[in-house]
Amino acid sequence: MSFRKIDIDALEAEAFQSSDYLPETAQVKETPEEALSLAEARQGDVRNLLQRGDAVGAVKRALQDPPYGPDRDQSKNTSCKTVLEVLMGTRSSEIAGIVEQLDTDERDLLIKYLYRGWSSPKGVHCGPLLTWHEKLIEVTGTGSIVRALTDRRTV
Repeated sequence: MSFRKIDIDALEAEAFQSSDYLPETAQVKETPEEALSLAEARQGDVRNLLQRGDAVGAVKRALQDPPYGPDRDQSKNTSCKTVLEVLMGTRSSEIAGIVEQLDTDERDLLIKYLYRGWSSPKGVHCGPLLTWHEKLIEVTGTGSIVRALTDRRTV
């Protein structure tokens, strides 16, 4: 038997699982369909908050419970679209105040969504995202960039 046909990960007891990237406190309880319905419900909540003019609440709600885990591509796309919709619809004068009201985990998650937005530029204007990035880095420093790039959990 050729060594190229041997699946090493199957032989090793500690084979890599994609669920290893999840936070220790997180348990993937919902199916991918349930995760998608939660993301769509969050999207509706965010739109309602934006219509009422609550930009801070909309950003915080959009960043709640990101869909981590395998087989969550549709819910990740919906969540990313929701976050980018909020970021694009926020006035430049409000950004600094919103960033200061976010906690460290929310800021790190927001950096991840900014990078995800830049990675797929279809329908995304980079100017507002650069403004958000500038204000985030003023508050958090470069630590949030390092945490976002080294975290294996993708959004």
